[in-house]
Amino acid sequence: MIPTGLPYRRVSVLLVIMGLSALAMFIQLIRVQFGPYAPVFSTWIEAAEDTEAEIEPVRGLIYDRDGDLLATNVPMYYLEVEVFQLTQASRKQIAAVLARTLVLPYEDLANQLNTDWGSLGQYRIRLTREVDGGERWPITIDQVAADVLKSFLLDPEAPDLSGLKPVPAPKREYPASALAGHVLGFVNQEGKGYFGIEGFYDNWLGGKAITVERGYIPPEAQIQPDTPTGVNLVLTLDLDIQQMTDDILQKAIEDTGSEAGQIIVMDPRNGEILAMAILPSLDPNNYEPWLEELGLEAEDLETEEDELVINPAVGGQFE
Repeated sequence: MIPTGLPYRRVSVLLVIMGLSALAMFIQLIRVQFGPYAPVFSTWIEAAEDTEAEIEPVRGLIYDRDGDLLATNVPMYYLEVEVFQLTQASRKQIAAVLARTLVLPYEDLANQLNTDWGSLGQYRIRLTREVDGGERWPITIDQVAADVLKSFLLDPEAPDLSGLKPVPAPKREYPASALAGHVLGFVNQEGKGYFGIEGFYDNWLGGKAITVERGYIPPEAQIQPDTPTGVNLVLTLDLDIQQMTDDILQKAIEDTGSEAGQIIVMDPRNGEILAMAILPSLDPNNYEPWLEELGLEAEDLETEEDELVINPAVGGQFE
């Protein structure tokens, strides 16, 4: 006897629906594994399986003998984007907000946000800007701008900035500017120290990054470890004596019509260097002009650092 009636028809319809659903799932599975977006889905999986995160250290501080700061860190942030969190609305809103608040070209920002990064195997990008010479540098913002963007991200009525994330990138700052600049050296945008104290003790000051297990727990629910820090250094320099020595050297150069000069002040009792004045000076807060005078660019430092004499008081030749 063949079943008939309403219950049978309902079961038949249900079986057809289940069969079609299974077929759709099978087709989707094939599409995910072998379709044009397979590399994108593969990137998602790799991102999900990446359960380790690296915490960069905070660079150590440099003091003079009396505890006055010679080198410190100022809160700055890169602007990174989680590609797969972007929406059509947030692509436009992010470009509009950043163009307006940071005075950057809207078209350039929109191009970066609308690029199909997923097909290139990138799930997180760092927004950049064009500088002189056609180079592209990461966009950096200060604490005030970062606080504004964070408030937007938390406010449901604010512009949709889904995917945008300010990432800490402390900037090296030298409160005394060019004072003892040749002694201190400088730190580039990537956080590497060159020349002087910054270069010689780069490993100590820079510290070591730590790797932590990120797992699948949301960041806000995790217990975050303390940020590692580099070693703080105290020099024998005396900032007051350094300033007086610089003033004396500047006047001597003007009186004699010289192009350059150096003065070293040493404690005769123990050989400690109290001041080392060198003119023309190097301002570590703005080292690019100094590089230009030497005919160098930032990337040349990797290959030519050992051949350069940044401190003529120590390595220069005298007649």
